Amino acid sequence: MSSKLSKKSSKGKSRSRSRSSSSSSSSSKSMFGSDIELKSQMHNAIAFKVIMVLLSLALQSTIIYYLINLEDASCKCVMDWRHNFIKVMCVLSIIMGFANLITDAHLTSGIFMGIIIILGIIEYYALYTYIGDLNSEVSPCACAVDKQPKINKFMKFYRYVLGFFLGLYVIFGVLFVIGLLFAIYYAMKLSKK
Repeated sequence: MSSKLSKKSSKGKSRSRSRSSSSSSSSSKSMFGSDIELKSQMHNAIAFKVIMVLLSLALQSTIIYYLINLEDASCKCVMDWRHNFIKVMCVLSIIMGFANLITDAHLTSGIFMGIIIILGIIEYYALYTYIGDLNSEVSPCACAVDKQPKINKFMKFYRYVLGFFLGLYVIFGVLFVIGLLFAIYYAMKLSKK
């Protein structure tokens, strides 16, 4: 009887060994599969990052080209702080895009991110109003409207896209503040009970 038990226990041990070896091989397969998925996700993230930097480079370069063409001596266009501010911000955006692409540093953290957001809002405002002034019905800028009509049409379209997103940003900001104030009020009301 003891020999029968030892045979059964040895069969049970061999079955459990085969189960554990098969489970470890299946877990290595799943780990191997997840490694491939992880590498694929990393490649997709890098490709997305490169595409976004290239799109930003094209957009910022177009804006700079548009603004430089307005600096001709024969142009009598509006030249105020917005013109130079937009150019500086475009160059800064290009530099930050390449820095973010080359290094894996997170340039969007802490106080630096707050400064970038504030400067970005000012840039959106400056670009929106500046393009509007260049295309005003009263005195349109000939260098913008006549000399570069395709880029000017794109900039007018881009102006409205910026206005839309800036409007959404403001709306969500206001809703966030209202929600935060409501949560504080509700928490204070509960603490008084």
